[in-house]
Amino acid sequence: MEPEPTDADLLRRIADGDVGAFGALVRRHQAAVVAVAFAIVRDRDLALDLAQEAFVKAWRRTAEVRDPDRVAAWLCGVVRFLARDHRRRERRRDDLRAGLAGAAQGATPLDAVIAAEDERLLVRVVDELPATYREPLLLHHVAGCSVAEIARALALGEDAVKQRLSRGRAALRDALARAGGDEPRFARAALALAPTATFTQAALDAAALVPQAPPGAAAPESFMSSHPFLAIALSTAAAGAVGLALATTFDDAPAAPGTPTAAAPAATRPAGD
Repeated sequence: MEPEPTDADLLRRIADGDVGAFGALVRRHQAAVVAVAFAIVRDRDLALDLAQEAFVKAWRRTAEVRDPDRVAAWLCGVVRFLARDHRRRERRRDDLRAGLAGAAQGATPLDAVIAAEDERLLVRVVDELPATYREPLLLHHVAGCSVAEIARALALGEDAVKQRLSRGRAALRDALARAGGDEPRFARAALALAPTATFTQAALDAAALVPQAPPGAAAPESFMSSHPFLAIALSTAAAGAVGLALATTFDDAPAAPGTPTAAAPAATRPAGD
């Protein structure tokens, strides 16, 4: 049996346009990227969309990864930037949710009610957690990451991760007690964040529509072109005067700055939102 390709192996193949290698990279890191996004936005659907945008950017900008051994940290840095960028536009959140929300296929009305209650608990508890502990805890619960994997994803030392997990669990227990929940329910709600195979395929489909940038290219992007999934959601959700107002606002929005690279540790360190 051949050994699993490393992230560096996959990056080299992706640089040559290998979509299969890109799919393998998405599957390997998608849960971690979604976890980091949710730590900031506390909205499952939005976290999934932001994670897909991060992977589309990864497809286009593999040349920006200066250290192939730090792909996880780079991806988490990209989605962290996107999530914080969205928080600055939080006044549009209700419109986005209206276009993105939907019950899971095959779920009964009772299942939908339970899932909604679990997600409300998850949002409330994560919102109460100190920002430093959110990403490590969600990487553990959503992506099932080990201490070593969390350290790589967040560009931290393993001792720092252990300390944050230990203190984070204590803070989590306190927040759950105040919210009237328990750890099994939190774990169930967090696990529901993990994307499925349809996420991988959606990322592949989106990447197929976006050409890869040649090495050294750094063309400026508008908000709409740099946020393809959110742009589609807004186009679907907006209607009448609300739609016109949103479109006008986006036309006036400044271009989004570039995303972080693996060579910039400051961009991957957890910070308050």
